[in-house]
Amino acid sequence: MSMKVDYSKPLTEEELAYLHMRGRTADIERAENQFGPVENADVYLAGDGTGPEQLPATDAEQRADRKRRILAELAAIEAAEGGGDEEVEELPPYEQWKTAELNKELKNRQLPADGDNAAKAARLRKDDEQVLSQQNQH
Repeated sequence: MSMKVDYSKPLTEEELAYLHMRGRTADIERAENQFGPVENADVYLAGDGTGPEQLPATDAEQRADRKRRILAELAAIEAAEGGGDEEVEELPPYEQWKTAELNKELKNRQLPADGDNAAKAARLRKDDEQVLSQQNQH
């Protein structure tokens, strides 16, 4: 299969994957130097160039959902403390979540789902704190 790649505009995810599969990293680098990296690309450019390594869609969706929830909680905390004028989607505290919701979130984060709801809520809160401290370090 061949594909005509238009180098006069930013690469699409499909073009990026095609070029990577064919080991044309120099073309990818030239395009990224001119237009910047491909936004939201699920293709890793590391490797030997024999084919793209793609993230499963569920991992990307889980990360995006987790980030959205954490940012919404942070914004709600900021708003409660008097900072931030943004309107945010407020999530109830984990203690108010139903068992099924807690179990689903724990599964999405690949955390153990054992224990009572208080233990599950504490596990989610601790995971949120770890993610936030990692983000603050970067």
